Amino acid sequence: MARLIDELKLAFTAEFRTFAASLESRLDGIQLAVTDHTQRLASVDRQILVEIMGKDVLPEPPELDRCHRMLTPKPAPGSRPRAVIARLHRYRIKETIILEARKRRGKLTYKGKPILIFEDYCPEVVEQRARYRDVMGPLYQRGFKQSLQFQFHAEDFLKTRP
Repeated sequence: MARLIDELKLAFTAEFRTFAASLESRLDGIQLAVTDHTQRLASVDRQILVEIMGKDVLPEPPELDRCHRMLTPKPAPGSRPRAVIARLHRYRIKETIILEARKRRGKLTYKGKPILIFEDYCPEVVEQRARYRDVMGPLYQRGFKQSLQFQFHAEDFLKTRP
């Protein structure tokens, strides 16, 4: 009986090691694929930013800390692609890109397709901005420009207006 238990232990240990090795190689493969995709996406986006903005705005490709697609389901062919979120290494470069994108809003294209560049706000800021969107619509139509100030509260703004 003891010999049978020892044989089963050895068989189980060998099977477990084989399973663990295959699982580890799969995880390594997944990690390499993700890393490779992220590096390719980041290098492509660096070049695309220079092409879109022009050499006068971005003389060389900017450094990116992170770059990934938005975590939403993959869109159907022919529909709008998922947004790409990029974290630029230098704040000044980010501000330069955002300011230039605002100046050229509606005129930015890549390979003949219109594109948008905007800041990625946290959910709290998006919610606060949504509260006064219906008020800002008519103001936009009259030529007023909006600027985002983080100390701004829509309720205070609306109380001071007649």
